[in-house]
Amino acid sequence: MDHGNFNSIVTAIIYVVVVVVVIVVSVFFNYLSISPEVNSIIYLRTIMNADNLIEEEIKERIAADNRSFFGKKKDIPKQTNN
Repeated sequence: MDHGNFNSIVTAIIYVVVVVVVIVVSVFFNYLSISPEVNSIIYLRTIMNADNLIEEEIKERIAADNRSFFGKKKDIPKQTNN
């Protein structure tokens, strides 16, 4: 067997292995960097969303106020008309 031919085969195999390893590592790191998309978050009691719209914030504050009012309503004594 010719040593030149053997060396070129080994070099080709090493090249293919290196290319496969680089592809696998790059796919792995891309998989790690993928993060789920978040529509909105609450930061400092304020709803922040990707569109910077305040409708969701207003609705949430109204709902919280209603929960607070109607939760406390049972503690307020009823007035009677005497």
